[in-house]
Amino acid sequence: MTFESITMPATVWQWARSDHGLTVLSTILSIIALPVAIAAIIVGVRGIREARDLFKKLETTLNQLVTDIKENALRETLTVATSYAAFTRALQAVELDPMELPKDGAFALLTSFHFQKLLNPSYTPEQSSELQKLTRKSVDVTAHGYVEMLLKSGLGTMKDGIELNDPPR
Repeated sequence: MTFESITMPATVWQWARSDHGLTVLSTILSIIALPVAIAAIIVGVRGIREARDLFKKLETTLNQLVTDIKENALRETLTVATSYAAFTRALQAVELDPMELPKDGAFALLTSFHFQKLLNPSYTPEQSSELQKLTRKSVDVTAHGYVEMLLKSGLGTMKDGIELNDPPR
């Protein structure tokens, strides 16, 4: 083989497109691609491990949240049940005003006040008192509506001595 038989392409682009150029370029890209692929695998494995750790932490946090919610619900249920027992015990010594709520209604209203206090812990005593007054008024207005509904539907009759036009307390 002589020097004259080897022809050099005129540009790098032509050389790269020749069979020899493609082989060299392919080898160079293979050498570069291997470390890039290894780095990508390492980054991927690390990302998977971090995601797994985050999911474990999330699972622990959610389990604790469920436990806390369950305990709080049970505590409040216990508070309501114990309060009902104490309230019925107190009724052994107290006669309720017949124009006020009966014992179950009175207890339900007191329980509503307790739940309002839990929902609004930042309220001042004055704000809580105002909320209780609004709640009581709402109960009376709603009860008035029920009286009208029961009378109109024929499911009940008015008790003696009670006027439908009595303003809610």
